[in-house]
Amino acid sequence: MEMTAKAAAAPKKAESQALKSFRKNKRAMFGAIFIIIETLLVLILPVVLHLDPTTSDLAAGKYAAPSAAHLLGTSIILITHDMGVIADIADDVMVMYGGNVVEQAGVGDIFEHPLHPYTQGLLASIPRLDQDVETLEAIEGTVPSLAEMPAGCHFSTRCPYCCDKCRAQRPPLADVNGQKVACWKYLPDETSK
Repeated sequence: MEMTAKAAAAPKKAESQALKSFRKNKRAMFGAIFIIIETLLVLILPVVLHLDPTTSDLAAGKYAAPSAAHLLGTSIILITHDMGVIADIADDVMVMYGGNVVEQAGVGDIFEHPLHPYTQGLLASIPRLDQDVETLEAIEGTVPSLAEMPAGCHFSTRCPYCCDKCRAQRPPLADVNGQKVACWKYLPDETSK
């Protein structure tokens, strides 16, 4: 695919409106990389943004990216660890660990009923206004090198539910009540043999 600064099929009028929007909201570009590949807008955010909440919202493209995508008639792929941004602008979420999708669902399902232990750990490590806690939970262990991933489930060395099957065989991404999850904990015995 060819990378370009404009969507190939977008009409000139929409294209110029998008560019005007980008120029008008220059601060929204700070800290993010926008790439338009044919009809897909890819937004890559750094892992850590050291910004106040207002600037962070703008830097994350909360306002600019959806507007630009709408004007250009594209979709957005958002790559970030910022679960607040995901909650604000995403419709569907793919959670990845070690280069593999471990959970896929609508944004509401991910936040209300996370299935994969990694997704659960991510959400448990975020401060919440409705809970009074002194320390946040952390996902135990360290992330393995991509060159030295475990043979089975890539999350097995950090997972509180890990069993022998997890260490030996990578679970498939399977449908569980309308969500997709790659975890032996949720697969029926016949599938996990």
